[in-house]
Amino acid sequence: MPTHLTYAHIIELLRHLYARTSGLSISAAADSNDLSAWSKPPGMSPKELGELAEQACALMAAQKRIATAKPYGETLPFDLVAIPRRKPFPLFKLQVRCCAYHQNSIYHLHLRKNSGRDPFQKGDFDFMVALLIPAAAWYIIPFRALPRTVFSALHPAETRKSKFGPLDRYRNRWDLLQ
Repeated sequence: MPTHLTYAHIIELLRHLYARTSGLSISAAADSNDLSAWSKPPGMSPKELGELAEQACALMAAQKRIATAKPYGETLPFDLVAIPRRKPFPLFKLQVRCCAYHQNSIYHLHLRKNSGRDPFQKGDFDFMVALLIPAAAWYIIPFRALPRTVFSALHPAETRKSKFGPLDRYRNRWDLLQ
């Protein structure tokens, strides 16, 4: 693994960690956008997966010319701060999620903190940024758009807008952070 990670390296690492079959090579995975054969590896904690998702988010944001900062500690209700490269340099609090569970290409994004017991409160963060694996899809969802439910369905493979869920319109909406 290189010392200086790029977005491609982190995605490659995520793909490698999610390989179900032992015959799938890393180079083949890195050349493909089809991650349908990936699942969470045994022994990988949700915390480890979340840390990788945060790094991938920071790198993806950097590609979009959005600076990020990581607060120290684990007690804040957000994971990263996004800083657009425009004056007066507003700050956006980001809650980063990684979702690997899906059925029929429908992902169930967890919208609660503390293992589902407590809902997030207004002011906890400005945007939920979700990385869906194996779809390799990003969602940048404003807090105000989140339903007050435990989960919300996301449909990254759906192309017909009539079949979209209420949050599907936020796929790849990095412009909301610029």
